[in-house]
Amino acid sequence: MNYNARPKPPNGPERSKKRAKKPVALLRNGGRDNEDEYQNANAAEDGVRQRFIETYELSFGNVTYCCDVAGISRTTFYRWKHGKCARDIEFQRRLEEIKPAERFLDLAEGRLAKLMASADERVALAAVQFVLRTRGKLRGYSTDPPEQQNLEQALIEESFRQLKATIEQRAKEEGHGFQEELKFFFTLPVSETLKPEIREMLMKELET
Repeated sequence: MNYNARPKPPNGPERSKKRAKKPVALLRNGGRDNEDEYQNANAAEDGVRQRFIETYELSFGNVTYCCDVAGISRTTFYRWKHGKCARDIEFQRRLEEIKPAERFLDLAEGRLAKLMASADERVALAAVQFVLRTRGKLRGYSTDPPEQQNLEQALIEESFRQLKATIEQRAKEEGHGFQEELKFFFTLPVSETLKPEIREMLMKELET
């Protein structure tokens, strides 16, 4: 048997007919099946993004909880957050509009205002004292001796400098600006544990 002998390809119309059938078989229904699958996949992902955003607002920016509810990994969230496509940019815009850190602070201040107006004088007085100690220091409201006030202020400033350096280093590692990294920091639950003085100093960094 001659193994070098190969069957000759068909010639003429028969050959062109066989070639014409190949793309038709690959593109069933003119490609509509593949297009529908693509659109369905996009619609499903849009639903996941919407679920994440709604949970993000209700949980005041708890990313881990939002990922669990939406059924995605943190890696997927960061891919959406730093993506450059139109859908990712829209996702980032909607997250930015929520401002969970400010909403959380507004909620706390609203509750504090209600306590200050409480019919229970002890509750109202405690709320007023808290406000004056934390927000009224610039006006001289403080029960601490001067030495302790100076030490506390020094500790606050040092904590601020260390935190700012950490955020700057993180921004450098991620390859974006300090302002963007600081905005992301305010979406994290840990930012809610900061002293009010440190939070105000960081907020001023966003305004510069």
